[in-house]
Amino acid sequence: MNTRLAIGAACAILPLLGLANERGLMAAAHRCDEHQVRYWLSNGVSPNAQSSHGDRPLHFAAYQLTAGDGGDDDELDHRPSQPKDLQACKRIVVALKARRADTEARNERGWTPLMVAAMNGHAPVVEGLLIARAKPDTHNPQNGRRAVHYAADFGEAEVIAILARRRADLDAQDRAGDTALHATALSDQPKAARALLDAGANRHARNNAGETPLDVAQMWEHQEVAEILRKP
Repeated sequence: MNTRLAIGAACAILPLLGLANERGLMAAAHRCDEHQVRYWLSNGVSPNAQSSHGDRPLHFAAYQLTAGDGGDDDELDHRPSQPKDLQACKRIVVALKARRADTEARNERGWTPLMVAAMNGHAPVVEGLLIARAKPDTHNPQNGRRAVHYAADFGEAEVIAILARRRADLDAQDRAGDTALHATALSDQPKAARALLDAGANRHARNNAGETPLDVAQMWEHQEVAEILRKP
């Protein structure tokens, strides 16, 4: 083969190999496969590789293993049916951070890995990210929401308690002026509402419409949350 043609073919193949390796790392992070994650990292794959939707390996470590959770369903080769080993995910987060993974990276939805872990209720991954110095109060530039808002949406009381211990601002307001307590009132999440109140969240906060969390709960007839918010 002509030498120049051979060099040209190699140059064309190398980017494809790099992309395959990045996909391998993201898929391994999604499965929480420690051995494979360390393999790809030791072979020079960037811990900040991005999918077409802006997700990094840290995002994939935080996602659920079911399709439709915001991950890149078209880019991952494996969707295991077994539950994630969340302690392995936590160790993977620490390993990725040791290679300078960006804990504050946002995907196209404005989500950081911490936000993804919070909404999925992956408490060990939340702990791992906070140990890796993820900022608990980073906001989504698209709507002003923080990890505590997403945990509140899905009733993740354990995650809320972890964020509270790390001094997250439980009364932070999004662009609509809603706090995490407003989110629990809207999404009917009594356990999360109780966790927020136990951690000192302000039940009297008002959003941009002048509504308190109790107002929102009553508006949507979420009686259990309303009762919790009425109690002193």
